[in-house]
Amino acid sequence: MTHLRQYFLVNNPRSYSPAFVACFDYFAVMCNSVQKDSGHFAVTKHLRPFSEGSVGGKFSVNRFYNTLKSMAVKCTKNSLYEYLDHLTDAYLLYRVPIHSHSEKARMLNPPKIYTVDTGLLNAMTFRKSANNGPLLENLVFMHLRRNGYEMEYVTTREGNETDFFARHKASGKVILVQACWDMTEQDTFNRELRGLQSAMHELAIDFGTIVTWDDETELAGNISVVPVWKWLLTF
Repeated sequence: MTHLRQYFLVNNPRSYSPAFVACFDYFAVMCNSVQKDSGHFAVTKHLRPFSEGSVGGKFSVNRFYNTLKSMAVKCTKNSLYEYLDHLTDAYLLYRVPIHSHSEKARMLNPPKIYTVDTGLLNAMTFRKSANNGPLLENLVFMHLRRNGYEMEYVTTREGNETDFFARHKASGKVILVQACWDMTEQDTFNRELRGLQSAMHELAIDFGTIVTWDDETELAGNISVVPVWKWLLTF
């Protein structure tokens, strides 16, 4: 578990220089941007920490725009969408849309954000040591992606959420996966279980998985709680 924790926190064994990452981001945006103005650097300097601070959560361009406005950083909303596209095109950030057959719903609901590497995330954001949940969720996302899955998040009619509705690009296999660092607290246990059960019922999917740091059990209703080390080795 010691080596897994090191991988979890660093991922890539090389240490990341924030200055290097900032230069790489700026270069990626500038090479793709049709506008050449001095506001680029001010915006991109804040975009990565803000977006990666939202890892595992929903990223709102409107909220980021208002944050920049309060800091007297000039930028249009269209430019923010453009910068975010460039970071996505450079495979630095990934956007996961809501699961819906309605294109309008997919446009109105903000995507969830993930990053290419948990080590990069730690290098670029201020993180409280106890807040490991988003890192675990990011690790689960990247493992699913590397294994050929495309992801969406689920919000059911009752307002319950499941982290990943994942469909394999080749086989079409569909799975539901929750990521939860620790399920020992009863409120957390109930929330994660309720979210997964609600999605399974609404989407008519028979089996669900909750990936944790070290909890393991089988629950009634075809739900498996699996520690991340075992899930990474057997998935």
